[in-house]
Amino acid sequence: AFWSIFFVAMMINLQVSIVEAAVSPTWRAFHGAAIIDTSMIVFGGTTDPSMNPYSTSTQGSNDVWVWNTTHNEWTHPEIQGSSTPKPQKFLTSIALQSKGRMLSIIGNAPSPANSLLILDSYFWMWTTPNSRNDYAFCGTERCCYFGVPDLILIN
Repeated sequence: AFWSIFFVAMMINLQVSIVEAAVSPTWRAFHGAAIIDTSMIVFGGTTDPSMNPYSTSTQGSNDVWVWNTTHNEWTHPEIQGSSTPKPQKFLTSIALQSKGRMLSIIGNAPSPANSLLILDSYFWMWTTPNSRNDYAFCGTERCCYFGVPDLILIN
């Protein structure tokens, strides 16, 4: 009986330690987010509530946070790839559910051909897709887009 009580006490202490060590993102606004499987992926946005987000001096972020709806916890995955985007604000992201990917159109890409980014949620890697034709997207502040299987519709 003593060992059972001791074990339960240790488990309670361990659970408290895990909760205290949990990570979560800082406050943010004007970020992109997409639901993929049982996770909400959040990318970019402004992170200082005391700053005017419309000011050119207010920086965006380029970090990625994931809310797991099954375990009710945040994680901060390490993102791979050579296409790590510049810090972003005022963007929207969409999910390609069947492929486990999040697409984001960014406004400050090095060239119009690099303004579409794909985040693979299985390998946590950014890529820029290759296209057979030239394309340039509108600025993200006045752009509406959504995804259907194998297509992105932009207005």
